[in-house]
Amino acid sequence: MTDEDAFKRNSDKFHMFIGYCIAEWANIERQLFRICWTASRCPKHQASIIYFRTPTIDARLSLVKELVESVLPKPERKSGGHPHETVVRWRDVESAIRDELSVRRRVAHFPTTFRYDTEAGELIRAGESTDLYEYTVFELYMSPDEQLRERGIEKLTVAQHDLDAHFRNLSQAARQLDSFFHVVLKKRVGEPLETQPQ
Repeated sequence: MTDEDAFKRNSDKFHMFIGYCIAEWANIERQLFRICWTASRCPKHQASIIYFRTPTIDARLSLVKELVESVLPKPERKSGGHPHETVVRWRDVESAIRDELSVRRRVAHFPTTFRYDTEAGELIRAGESTDLYEYTVFELYMSPDEQLRERGIEKLTVAQHDLDAHFRNLSQAARQLDSFFHVVLKKRVGEPLETQPQ
């Protein structure tokens, strides 16, 4: 394998993981819209206006949270009552999605860079390898311009293992959303409305 082949293979694999994450966010959005539509108890066309006029995924998640909790059972006591188990279930999945928003922002806005794994330097110095490209590591990174703000810096880079964990977390959240829709929400409010009632 040539240096260029190794470099391209590593690059392709990294960017493939970015694609997986983007596709899984699209799946999350689809699930959230279906829940928004059902919980709003309005025709799909109107639910689409409400959901897609909401500009960010963070705001959409807040919108869906408010709609869902408006149709779920309330605590038996207004003061000091515990939330219903269905509300707890919803809040768990909503929180899991919200936990992934910072990674989503970085995937969407950080540029890509590459570096050589520290293991490569050790192997090359020991004379066991001459192939730097085999040890190319791709990452998303916060640009120096953005770092100048000095606020909200959680992590400057997103590596392939971060993308893998992000994708797995999103896939689990998507399954939880689907289960919540079928097991809780549809039983609570019924099927979503397809068209405007006559």
